Amino acid sequence: MLVRMGFTVSATDLLYGMSLGLFFPFWTALLIALGSSLVVSAVSILCGLIGRRERITTALGLRAAFGRGGSRIPSFVIALLSAGFVGYSTGITAGVLPGGRDPWLGLVYCVVLSAAYTAVSIVGFSKGLTWVGRISVPLMLVTVLVAVVATVEHAGGLGAVVGSEPVRAGEATALGLFALGINKWMTGATVTPDITRFARNDTAVWTTTIAEFVVGNLGFNLLGILLGLGVGESDMGAAFGIVGVGALATVAIFVQGFPHEVNNMYAASLAGRSAFDVPRIAVNVVAGCSRAGSRTTD
Repeated sequence: MLVRMGFTVSATDLLYGMSLGLFFPFWTALLIALGSSLVVSAVSILCGLIGRRERITTALGLRAAFGRGGSRIPSFVIALLSAGFVGYSTGITAGVLPGGRDPWLGLVYCVVLSAAYTAVSIVGFSKGLTWVGRISVPLMLVTVLVAVVATVEHAGGLGAVVGSEPVRAGEATALGLFALGINKWMTGATVTPDITRFARNDTAVWTTTIAEFVVGNLGFNLLGILLGLGVGESDMGAAFGIVGVGALATVAIFVQGFPHEVNNMYAASLAGRSAFDVPRIAVNVVAGCSRAGSRTTD
């Protein structure tokens, strides 16, 4: 359960929630977050049941559906999207570290973080993903709860936050943000078999999916909505600084990057192995280098 929550107890979900709080009133933003989470959960459960019952990864499931040759393209797409999302998230993590907005220091951060994520992903599920989830997920949860309490106090109470007007009202459509909420986790829902193939029964698929996309994704979207409405700031580091928990948030975002990025890297390596018939470790290394190098382009 903690491994799966490591996907969504993340800075990206918090940032999405903050965006909703900047554009929409509280109840509208919450409905958008809830609707997108439910759609993604349905896809995740269906894919996860395949993995649990057949004991296969997403890539092997694609072979059964499209054949050996036909599965290469969707496997490559999944690998590309998963690795690319890690690059985006690594940039967010580097940006909140001390001096991370400096291009060269940010590049160093991204190279070091990419190397660490790649190493943990190579270790695998039991010794890699499981242990980082046990440490990072609880820490990130506690930190964001502290930040939300500070935000509520900063805004003058929960009622003031819920009833406040978004600072950028009318600049985005509900349908657009709803689609974005689905799109940002559709790959994550598709690769659910990579983890649920280790599940003991179908119930574990349902419960861990709820933990991942309702408790984790929707929960962090809700916390982000409160931050966005209460602070009115789109920059995560600045928002945490305004409510007085900047240093604590920096530590938490750095630590949560490990389960979030390693989960995506693990999915990318499994799909990449199927697409190119190379060892998983080779895909890990290539993807890790490409993620670090993408910072130079940024």
